[in-house]
Amino acid sequence: MAPSNVRVISRFIDLIETVGRTASLRSLVLTDSKAFSRHRKLSFNTVTYLILNLLKKSLQVELKLFFSQLQIPVEQQFTKGAFSQRRHQIHSGWFKYLLEYLGTIYYELGDHVQLWNGYKLLAIDGSTAFLISSQEANSVYKGARNKYGSYPLCRFMKMYDVLNNITLKVAMLSMENSERKCAYDWVDAIPDNSLTLFDRGFPSFTLFFLLQSCETPKAFIARCKLDFSNSIKAFVASGAKSRMITFYADDNARKVLRSYGYILTKDTGITLRVEKIKLPNGTVEVLITSLTDTKKISNEELKWLYRQRWGIETAIGREKNLLQLENYSSHLLQGIEQDFFATFIAANIHSIVAGQAQSMLKKENKQSKYDRQINYSASMHAFKEKVLQLFYTQQLKKVLWEMAIAFKQFTEPIRSNRNVERKKTSKRRYGKHQTQKNYRNNI
Repeated sequence: MAPSNVRVISRFIDLIETVGRTASLRSLVLTDSKAFSRHRKLSFNTVTYLILNLLKKSLQVELKLFFSQLQIPVEQQFTKGAFSQRRHQIHSGWFKYLLEYLGTIYYELGDHVQLWNGYKLLAIDGSTAFLISSQEANSVYKGARNKYGSYPLCRFMKMYDVLNNITLKVAMLSMENSERKCAYDWVDAIPDNSLTLFDRGFPSFTLFFLLQSCETPKAFIARCKLDFSNSIKAFVASGAKSRMITFYADDNARKVLRSYGYILTKDTGITLRVEKIKLPNGTVEVLITSLTDTKKISNEELKWLYRQRWGIETAIGREKNLLQLENYSSHLLQGIEQDFFATFIAANIHSIVAGQAQSMLKKENKQSKYDRQINYSASMHAFKEKVLQLFYTQQLKKVLWEMAIAFKQFTEPIRSNRNVERKKTSKRRYGKHQTQKNYRNNI
C-alpha cells in the first residue's frame, strides 16, 4: 500500500479521534453542547464510524454486524434506539466537513494524484435526490407535488476530481436554488491549478468573470448552447473552427456581480476562446474555454478534455444506484443529511483504495488481451466488509493492503472506443423492489 494513502486515511481518522476526545472541538459539531460529555457505550467516535459504515440494511442488522465484526461483548452492546438518539445529537455539518477535509488532505499528502498537464481535472454538476417524507423535510426541501400530494426532493451539487474519482465538495439545496448560482458561490472553493469542466447549463458571463477574477484565475472548459449569444450564433453559422470572442456584461450579469462586490459597466468584456467540436454522429457542439493558446492545446485535446466530464455523471449514477444514496437509516432530517454526506465520504475512501489496486493491476495488464479495471460494484462489497477495520485497527497499512488485494480479485475488461446508443426505456412507477439493469445490491 502506497505510504501516501496510509497517511491520508490516518490523518482522516486522527481528526475524528481528536474531535471525539476534545470537548471544546466536539461542542462545535453537536446539536446539544452537553452531549457525549460522559463516558458511555456509545461514544462520539463510535456513532461517527457507524454512520460512515454505510447503514443501508435495517439498523438491527447493521448493529449485529458491527458487534460481530469488532467482537464487542454483550455487556457493551447497545440498542438501535440508543444509537438513533445519540446520532441526532451530532450535526450533519460534521460529515460535510469530514468530506471536504478528506479531499483537502488527499491533495496535500497524496503523492500519486493524477493530473493533466499539471492541472487537477475537476467537474461541477448537479442532480436531485428523493428524501424521506416528513414535515421537517418538506419544510426545508420543498420538492415537488403530484396528484397524491407533495414530497421532499433536494437538489444537490457536487465538485468532483474526474481523474482520481474523489468528491471534493457537496451541497444539499432546496429545489428553489439554481445549480448556476451554486457554481458562482463555489468559485473560491475550486483548488488552484485546476481545470474545471461545466455542462451547457452553467455558462454565463457571471461565471466566466468570477472564474477569471480570482487572485489566481481558474481555468475552465464549458459547453454552451448553440444560441448562447449572438456572437456564438454567428460563430456556429460561420465556417470557422476556432475563434476568440469577447463577451460583454448585460444588465442581469452586472446586477448579480454587484452582489459579489464587482461594479461593472456595459462595456466590461472578457475575451475567451471558442471551439467547434464535431461528434461522431455529425452533431456540432461549442466549447468556451480560458485556455486560449491553440498551440499548446489543440481542438482534439479540448474535445478529449471535455469528454472526461462524463466521469461526474458516472459517479452520480454509482452513488444513487450502487451506494443507494437515497436509502436512509433515519427518518429525521438530521439523520438523512448525515447519511447523505457519509455516502460520498465512503465513496472517496473506496476510490483511494481502488486507485492503489488499479496501479497494482496495471502491472499485470501487459499479459492480458484487454487492459482490466476494478469492478466498482463487486469491490464495494469487499469495502463494506472491511471498512470498520480501518477505523479501529492498529495496523492501518496492513488493512488497506488487504482491501486492495480483495479489490483486485474483482476486475472487468476495458474495451476502448465503444459507443453505445442511449435508449430511453419506460418502467413501472410503483413497487418497492424494481429491477434495474445497472443495479445489484452489493452492500
